[in-house]
Amino acid sequence: MNIACPSALQGQRILITRPPEQAAAWIAYFQSLGASTYHCPLIAIQPELSSSALHSALEQLKTYNFLVVSSTNTVQLLLRALQAKQCDPHTALAHLRLVAVGPQTSAALAKATQQPVVHPEVYQAESLVHMLIEMGIQDQRLLYLRAQGAREVLASQLRERGAIVDEVVIYQTQAPDPASLLPLIHWLENEELDILTFASASAVTHFAETVPQALWDRVSSRLKIAALGPITAQAVQDKLGKKAIVPLQASLESLAEALQTDLQSTQQNAPTEVSS
Repeated sequence: MNIACPSALQGQRILITRPPEQAAAWIAYFQSLGASTYHCPLIAIQPELSSSALHSALEQLKTYNFLVVSSTNTVQLLLRALQAKQCDPHTALAHLRLVAVGPQTSAALAKATQQPVVHPEVYQAESLVHMLIEMGIQDQRLLYLRAQGAREVLASQLRERGAIVDEVVIYQTQAPDPASLLPLIHWLENEELDILTFASASAVTHFAETVPQALWDRVSSRLKIAALGPITAQAVQDKLGKKAIVPLQASLESLAEALQTDLQSTQQNAPTEVSS
């Protein structure tokens, strides 16, 4: 992917809000582009690997035609569940048509299974529904693995089109320990951040619940916000009152490119000082 301006992120101070297991790649990538990174996870993952619904679904894998996964967290937890049952992912999922919500999730599942995985061009449930309808889901059995609290539009619309959908919650997202959020308040108070990045609406919600309104009112105007997809961007608008930068694709590389393009545009449009 071509980067609009390789030096645009040089010296920018970027907040990464992803959980530790997902943040490492973001930190390394932004640092490779010259940015300074600050890490404060705004969601904690609580696996639901012992649930009876997941156990039943894995026992009946052979009866499904499609597997739909909603995030890279979902993929990693599915692999853990299969490993606990001593099942090889490539063998266990070989008969299924594999579908992911976005490119990063697709890549993670493809790597684990060594099988093709498809995803929609736009990172949202409506696009995923449209793609699945085109693939033919009438009378097909779908296993949909998701987080608790995820939007219900996908399963309901697929059922309306004749699919048989089993939804299984494989993890919950929770607010992190309040003590772990103290550095975030410190960075905001001392104006140490230039860009905030969010990969989920839950992270936006937890940010809004953590940061005092008076502090946010004071610092928000100087901050840029980047959201990994349109649902997250809408949460930024609703919870924080700002328009987010949204990449064309739901990937780290596309997010960085969108940020660089925006920064370059800001620099070009900045008023120049005229000498008297």
